[in-house]
Amino acid sequence: MAKLKQTKITKITKTTRITHKSGKSSKSRKTITRATTSIARNKQDNILHHHFLIRCELGTRLYKTDSTRIQKFLDNITQDIHMKKLGALTFWVDGDKIKEGITGVNVIETSHIAAHVWNHPEPRILHHTKSRALMQFDIYTCGRLTNEDIIIALEHLEQFQPTHITMTLLNRKWSLTIDRHISWTLGESQTWLEWIDKQKITK
Repeated sequence: MAKLKQTKITKITKTTRITHKSGKSSKSRKTITRATTSIARNKQDNILHHHFLIRCELGTRLYKTDSTRIQKFLDNITQDIHMKKLGALTFWVDGDKIKEGITGVNVIETSHIAAHVWNHPEPRILHHTKSRALMQFDIYTCGRLTNEDIIIALEHLEQFQPTHITMTLLNRKWSLTIDRHISWTLGESQTWLEWIDKQKITK
């Protein structure tokens, strides 16, 4: 971690008793300056540039009327992980069936939280027979995402009936370091909420 050196200047007065040949004594005062160097923690140490990416197959589709729902989803996550919201945008894309879907973005003080949903993804890219839509979701902050923050975000996905999820936590401070990479599929030994509960004790 980067450190900052701080130098503290201290003045010290030293008194010395001097005995002369005549037998008399006197006091001598001498002021010295001492420089002490200490190490202080750089505030920039808390800047980790965490980027949490989720590819989430959904068992339900979102439509134009779900604009408020997707915005509330983003707002709740923003609030629950203690991020400061600066603005928000929600868009509905229609026309081409493959492109049909909804996008929501919350601009936060440290970057963004975004969700992009495709209602009719190509079947060949889906991992589960019950998957109906595809969400690409991410949280990017120049700060830190704790395990608790990640769990909170995952819990909010429950409302969209997840069927298959792949998650990656990147540390982008020095390069693109993968801190965590994990996946879950519906129908395995644990339900989505049971799996999340297990992650709460994962370091």
